[in-house]
Amino acid sequence: MSKSVTRRSFVTGTSVAAAAMAANAIVSTASAAEVPANIEWTGEADVVVLGTGGGGLAAGITMAAEELGSCIVLEAAPEWLRGGNSRVCGSILLIPIEGDGLAEYQTDLNGKYSVEPELINAWAQQLQENYDWLTDVCDFNLVVTPNCNPEYPERPGCDDVEVYVNGEIGGSRVWLGLAEAADDYGVNIIYDSRGTELITAEGIGVIGVRTEDGRAYKAKKGVILACGGFEANKELIRKYYQIGITDLYPRGSFYNRGDGIIMAEKVGAQLWHMNNFVGNAWGIQLDPEDEYANFSMSLKANDYIFIGPDGCRFQSEDDSKRMRHGKINTGGVWLNLEMPTPSYLVFGQKTYDGGLPTPPGIGFQSVVTEGNIPSMEDLVERGIIAKCENAADLAAITGFDADVLQGTLDRWNGFAAAGEDRDFGRGVERDELGYPVDHPLFNGITKIKPYELEMLEFPLYVTQLRPTFLNTQGGPKRNINCQIVDVNDEPIPRLYGAGELGAIYANEYNGGGNLSETIANGRTAARHCASLEPWE
Repeated sequence: MSKSVTRRSFVTGTSVAAAAMAANAIVSTASAAEVPANIEWTGEADVVVLGTGGGGLAAGITMAAEELGSCIVLEAAPEWLRGGNSRVCGSILLIPIEGDGLAEYQTDLNGKYSVEPELINAWAQQLQENYDWLTDVCDFNLVVTPNCNPEYPERPGCDDVEVYVNGEIGGSRVWLGLAEAADDYGVNIIYDSRGTELITAEGIGVIGVRTEDGRAYKAKKGVILACGGFEANKELIRKYYQIGITDLYPRGSFYNRGDGIIMAEKVGAQLWHMNNFVGNAWGIQLDPEDEYANFSMSLKANDYIFIGPDGCRFQSEDDSKRMRHGKINTGGVWLNLEMPTPSYLVFGQKTYDGGLPTPPGIGFQSVVTEGNIPSMEDLVERGIIAKCENAADLAAITGFDADVLQGTLDRWNGFAAAGEDRDFGRGVERDELGYPVDHPLFNGITKIKPYELEMLEFPLYVTQLRPTFLNTQGGPKRNINCQIVDVNDEPIPRLYGAGELGAIYANEYNGGGNLSETIANGRTAARHCASLEPWE
């Protein structure tokens, strides 16, 4: 059986299940006495959605395309910065062939961080439905990527994993396709409208949303939270990230401030996967006045080292070249790249001349700067990069001991002269798992090509490394209908979740999974929410 036929058959089955689900939807009405008094509604709709990433747009498109009722989408950002992480990710989609294999695959990736089988199975089915929905409803041109192999080919169920793009990879093509479809279907989006409070009524559930500036929007059937994670909320990062790492900066949307988590928790939602952060990578700050102006870097030479808080090197500077979504193999386990702070990049003229390019379209600053990445000269002028003539200059910039810094440089130069990094094995041919060619576990596939180590002699350049990451996976837990649940796994009436806000991923995940999930459960949440009777 062909893949397309298999998908179509599977989707037909899930559509029947969805119809049965809708037939059993909760019906709830209320008297005026149960509704909080003195609410001046700015607007109203059957369904109010928060966020214009993949989840929010998919929900809005579903409401319009299937004529399920009225819908308002509230977006925290101004229109030109809309889209959340969906706009600035790699723009790939994980879509399974059968569905069962993907469920097995993700269950294995979750490891001991178990997720109920019914939730994994529903997730896999919903992702499979993406193929037909995106092509039929949104007019996508879905093609398998040239390198469509799963990221974890050693795991069971991997044969069911395929990765697609909308025409070609990158360029925000998936989000742009959704945005175009939303415009074509006339989805009502209101910008500069950060939702900060869920309005509830006893015996009814969630009846609306209040924005940061005090406006209130009535949701006659329910609210869908698709407002992303908490990448730009330092308080939540310090609460949930590993102890010792206090400063992380988002490469994704810095409008993702955990609003959905805060709102949902206040109405009794159960939180899950709050400790699953994805995509650690070193970056560079672009603007000293803007703490969120950070780019991931792609250095074009090898005359550089990383120096940590003790003034010494702390990892192979090549580690980032063998990551899977910011996680590296450590003794057979995929862990987040360690990023102790404050750390610094010390480099020579070749690296300076090569510039600090970043992958195009990856990271929210590519939207803010419209692709105009500052040059090395610009960064020197801004004070982001400093030129040092000796260890005393380097100490003045970093705050580290000059003798320790000189010792670190001397040690490195000794390794370079000998042609061997005896601390971390930099410059040696390695596979993706980090094993060198002479290691018994070397898999024969070179990920890091060998090269000669380079001496570092003054004058040198220095800039502080910025620890950046892609996204958080945690948030309010949801059931197979994308209803947000309480601590007893009971649905909170008329409240739904979609996207990275409470994602299914408890541990590892395959590229394209987040974006695919946002689209799938945005659609699922809209259908179930729209099936409810209005509360008034």
